[in-house]
This record gives sequence, C-alpha cells and structure tokens, in this order.
Amino acid sequence: MTRWFKSSDLKDSPVFWHRRIPVWLGTQAVLRGGVTTDYAPRLDLLGDLPDADGKPVLLACCDEVYFQRFAHQLAGSACETNAGVHTHVHVYEPSSRCLEDAAMLQRRLGDRLTISYEPPGRSPYKKASPFYFTSGRFAVAHRILDRNRAPVMAIDVDGIVRRDLEAEISSLAEWDVGLILRPHQKRIWRRVLACAVLLNPTPAGRLFSARLAAAVERVLRRTPRFHSDQLLLHYLCEHCRRHGDALRIVDLGERWADHEFRPDSLIWTAKGNARKLELVRMAGPLPSGALRPDDAPH
Repeated sequence: MTRWFKSSDLKDSPVFWHRRIPVWLGTQAVLRGGVTTDYAPRLDLLGDLPDADGKPVLLACCDEVYFQRFAHQLAGSACETNAGVHTHVHVYEPSSRCLEDAAMLQRRLGDRLTISYEPPGRSPYKKASPFYFTSGRFAVAHRILDRNRAPVMAIDVDGIVRRDLEAEISSLAEWDVGLILRPHQKRIWRRVLACAVLLNPTPAGRLFSARLAAAVERVLRRTPRFHSDQLLLHYLCEHCRRHGDALRIVDLGERWADHEFRPDSLIWTAKGNARKLELVRMAGPLPSGALRPDDAPH
C-alpha cells in the first residue's frame, strides 16, 4: 500500500505545508517590492572575481569542507575541458589553511580559475549550515552576472565537467534562464533542480537573477531548516507563468547534472555519500596538499 507520508520525509521538511508558507510569502514580498536589475545583495566578497571579457562563467560555491573534498576535481576538470569558459569558485568563511590551499589551486590552474571568499557575517545561522550554503550562492551569481554582463552557469561543486560547455552555453543565448525542469514531480520543491542554473545577461534574465537573490536573502533571515533554493526557483517560475512575464526559460535537461554518470553528459554530479566518493575516485589523483573526502574534517 502506498502511503502519502514516509518516515524518510522527515529529512524533506518542505513536505509540511506550513513550513513552505514563509518561503512563499518571502517570494511574494520580493515580487511586490519592485526589485530591479540593479539590486545589490548584502555581500562582502574578498579574493578575486572573474573578468571574463564576455566569456561565460562557470560558478560553484562551497564551504571549506566541500572545497577540500571536491573543488580541486571540479576546477581541474572545468579548466581542462573549457578554454572558452571561465571557472570561478566561491568559498564561505574559509580558514587560513583553506585560503592557502585555494592559492595553490589557483597557481596550478592559472588565470583560467578565480577564487573568491567571504568572511563570517552573512549567514543568519548560528552554526555552519548547508541550508545557507546552497541558497546563498545565488547572491554571488547575481553579483558576477551584474559585473560581467556575461552568462553565469551556477552548478554544484561536487561534480566533474565532462565536456566543453562554451558551445552549449552559446546555443542558449536566445533564452533568459536555463533550469532543469521536472514539472510532473508531485512535490513542488522537486519540480526545479537547483544543481544547474543558467542566468543570461538579458534584461529578463538579470531581473530574474535579482529577484532570486533578493528572495534568498529575505527567506534565509527566517533560518529555514531545509533547502529552500528549489522552492524559490519554483515559486518564481510560477509567478512568471501566471502573470505572463516575458521570461524565456529553457529546460536544460539532466545532461547538465547527471547523477547516473552517463558518458554523453556534460557534467557528472554526485548524489549521496557513496556516489560522491565514487565520483572523486573516478576523477583521479588529487594534487599535493588537497584532502580526500574521507580525510577531510567534518
């Protein structure tokens, strides 16, 4: 017999409707508040920002633990396969040791990679929280989009870039936003995946990015105990659809974040600890000084 609720759903807090209401209200407040493309999120960025000269930017954000676990493989694979795409990694609240490791990674990969970081203060959570790390990246994405006026593709850091993405991103230039859409999913927070989000520098794309960054900032103030980024993306898309906004959304498909590691995919992304370990081992040896996933501090 199929049950509407399973004990495993306790990990997916949005299954309870009353927990989704603050996210919806926060999104509506941003939409009614007249956010424009000039919106500047509260963000203290240190380090280097990409000056991509019109090139697309591949962006991944992470905390120190995920930097040590996955950033070397992601950055190395992206730089090796993408001469026409700039790779940027942003780190939340890194230690001095992590910054030394980041500098080593930059020296190894050269100007194909830039790394920025932020000090403590933006996160409303008392402790390090993945709920902040996953959503907070869209403020960084909007800052880079506004600065460079070039496409920004935000992806998960626990992945490997398999192919040259320049032609793929260029082929999507006529669209404003690219998302992995799953409209037939019963649960609304799974209808849009946040593991690959393309923001194009069109007027509508920049407005969507500004609204997303503003909604993230507003919703995170309530310190939700679940990942709110996919809900926010869904609510913004629904608003645009219902109000007839001239926002052109393209379905990227799961080639941009393939959990099954198919040979024709653009990016392999790990889901679950066992698959993350498998992906890292498939990526090959780490450079000296970097940590294996099972060695990194938790």
